[in-house]
Amino acid sequence: IETCSMIFLKQSLRICAYEGARVALVPGSKIGNVQVACQNFLNGRNIKSTTVSVTPGNFDSQPYGTIVAVSVSADCSANSVLPSWFYAGQQLKGEVHMMIER
Repeated sequence: IETCSMIFLKQSLRICAYEGARVALVPGSKIGNVQVACQNFLNGRNIKSTTVSVTPGNFDSQPYGTIVAVSVSADCSANSVLPSWFYAGQQLKGEVHMMIER
């Protein structure tokens, strides 16, 4: 059960990073838009103790061809269905890289 829970968490983090990256590529989007989109997704899946980071932080002023990376990490213990044993104290991370296009 614990392993299945962590597989679900890992996949959710990847999907969240993907959705955040899609928001980052919308013209005029700011880092706050990405963080709100990611947080809404995480709240919808009841994922706690998360960190969202976007690189570069000023992606809205970068030229076409720039790679934007969105990374979402979560604490395994805070997101386990049962008291965590095997994954206690570990973090899982999902990351997506997308290029700014026209």
